[in-house]
Amino acid sequence: MRVVLPHRNKKRIRTGRGCSNISQPRVVTLYLFLNTTVAADKSSPRFLYWVIFFAGLVGTPIYLRFVQKVAVPLQLIISTAAFAVWAFALGGPFSEIPAYKPIYGAVLLPIFTFFVACIKPATSTKSRS
Repeated sequence: MRVVLPHRNKKRIRTGRGCSNISQPRVVTLYLFLNTTVAADKSSPRFLYWVIFFAGLVGTPIYLRFVQKVAVPLQLIISTAAFAVWAFALGGPFSEIPAYKPIYGAVLLPIFTFFVACIKPATSTKSRS
């Protein structure tokens, strides 16, 4: 992700290192909007929540790769997992599972976010000869 700040020297400042910047607000926003739309229509079939979830799951790496130009496979994997964790925390189709309790997602989300920030992609080391 690039952030351009209006400085006199017009330097570009790049935020995030490695995989630590994993939140994809557009994907989560799309997920929330579609879930809210389905929930507003009481006659909508329940399986639509799963369709929305899987569309977000498949769409996350595609969006990152082709729109955001993310080429690091580890970042694509972690970002996709982050979407799944967000969706689990928000409920959605998971709330239909009898064993699901909202506290599970509420606990999982900050734990996942905390630990995944520690993951750094491997860098190649070249030996000087």
